[in-house]
Amino acid sequence: MGDPAQRCGIWLVAQLPADDFMMGSFDQTIAIAMYNPSVAQSIEQLSFELTAGALAEQERALAGLRTRAGTVIAAASIAGSFLGAETSHGAVGAWGALALFVFVLCVASAIWVLMAHDLVFAFDGQTLLAVSDPRGHDIPEAYRAASVWIEHHLGENREKIQRLSAWMTASCVLLATEIVLWTLSLTV
Repeated sequence: MGDPAQRCGIWLVAQLPADDFMMGSFDQTIAIAMYNPSVAQSIEQLSFELTAGALAEQERALAGLRTRAGTVIAAASIAGSFLGAETSHGAVGAWGALALFVFVLCVASAIWVLMAHDLVFAFDGQTLLAVSDPRGHDIPEAYRAASVWIEHHLGENREKIQRLSAWMTASCVLLATEIVLWTLSLTV
């Protein structure tokens, strides 16, 4: 999609220090509106580009959640290595057993975030073909249909990503709890 300023037809021409302007009272950036062929040709096309951009943003958000879930699993595993230190001193006490239970919950919740959850990030071309005119006269209607289809999936994805974020938050809280419990098990 590119830079939003370029999509609107505004290109950055120069950025100068304030001292270079008379009296230093002007903005430091000079922008000039130029013709940009990638600017939307209709409101339908603009709507499609905005909703498709939101869908791409959701996909990046999910990728970020999954990256953090992998990090939590690694951190929980490192914290879980305290189990070896605990068992080398004898039997696992109550704090150690509780820490082990919290470790399992932490890893399970992070794995839940990593699993597939039926999110939609790609447009179904068959939907577009179903509303298109064989002569190609209804391009704006095709943009409109694509926007409506994407908007529907944006809402569904949003709810699922919010639930996954809650699972990720729970996993982080469990990780912190696990670390505290392992520390208690080693000091008590």
